[in-house]
Amino acid sequence: IPPTVRLRSEASVDAAVRSRPPQPVDLALRTSTVVRTLSGCTAGLLLLHGLAVWSMLGGLRFPGRHLFYFDGESNVPTVFSTLLLVLASALLACVAVGLLQRRARFALHWLVLSLVFLGLAVDESASIHELLTHPLRRSLGLAGGWLHFSWVVAGAAGVLALGLAFVPFLLKLRADTRRRFVLAAVLYL
Repeated sequence: IPPTVRLRSEASVDAAVRSRPPQPVDLALRTSTVVRTLSGCTAGLLLLHGLAVWSMLGGLRFPGRHLFYFDGESNVPTVFSTLLLVLASALLACVAVGLLQRRARFALHWLVLSLVFLGLAVDESASIHELLTHPLRRSLGLAGGWLHFSWVVAGAAGVLALGLAFVPFLLKLRADTRRRFVLAAVLYL
């Protein structure tokens, strides 16, 4: 061993690593790759859903149809939706943490958005909104019609409150980002 090379014990290496401040991690995602990947997954799920519907109509034997039928719960499309919402929540949290460290204006708005998306993911996977249907229907005196799924009333109130609270935040975003936020909200709702 050359005299300039020193061997360190495992403990001293651990101590050296712990004494360094955490390094930022750069995550680069190509929009086109993300869009292609998600589009491919969506197309595959649509195809499998179509096969499930065809199977339900008696035109095809498809034993796993319940796993891909969009109107079902606890199936592959539900897991896909949940994962998308968790991913959105994680990305929003990354933005929030970076802005909170800089004490930037609207950092808490990004954090709230992250928590909202996390809540949507939990609701998507556990169907919590479905638990509101019967109690709301009884309390609001709804017998059916377009409010058959009465949880929509609570959801609309939440969306309205959040939307109003986020107007100043939206107005401070770049115009192209603001348009994309609004378009995404409209498409999701």
